[in-house]
Amino acid sequence: MNRSKNLDAYRHRAAQFGRLQHLQRLGLAYEMGPGTWAIHSDDEKTLRALGERGDIIRTMQRAMQRAMQRAMQRAMHGDARRVARAGGVRAR
Repeated sequence: MNRSKNLDAYRHRAAQFGRLQHLQRLGLAYEMGPGTWAIHSDDEKTLRALGERGDIIRTMQRAMQRAMQRAMQRAMHGDARRVARAGGVRAR
């Protein structure tokens, strides 16, 4: 029973440490000393910048996805901009 509690405590501590390291990589926290961490005072500015960067990345990903879909459509069905003639009448 005691071994299980120790394992749970170890896992919890490891998860906390991992979160703090992630915050440090994001520029939101820093290690003051062994086992002592602090949060930067300008964290709102940093979080806002991260959000803006995330928005830019999402916008670029959507644009690339649309371009890929158009390219796949052209590859499967030919260029949609070509106009087929049927009996002298243009069909789109």
